[in-house]
Amino acid sequence: MATLSIQVDDQIKAKLSALAGIKAENENNLVQAAIQNYLEEELDALEDEAIWQEYNTTGGIEHARVMLWLEALARGENAKCPR
Repeated sequence: MATLSIQVDDQIKAKLSALAGIKAENENNLVQAAIQNYLEEELDALEDEAIWQEYNTTGGIEHARVMLWLEALARGENAKCPR
C-alpha cells in the first residue's frame, strides 16, 4: 500500500474527526473510502460521457444487439449493456 499525504483546511479536518468519532472508524479508512468512491464516480462519469459521444456520433446501438442483451438478462445472465 502506498502513502499519500494531503493538506486539508481545519474545517475539513474537524469534520473528518467528528465523523470518525461518530462512526467509530479510523480517519484514514474514511478518507480512503471517500477517495475510492470519488474515483469510481468520476470514472463512471467519463465512461458515460464516452458512451454519449459514441451515441451522438453513430446514432445509437443496433436493435439486434440490444435484443440479444435483453434476452441474456431475461435468462438471468449478468450481461453488460451493449455499446
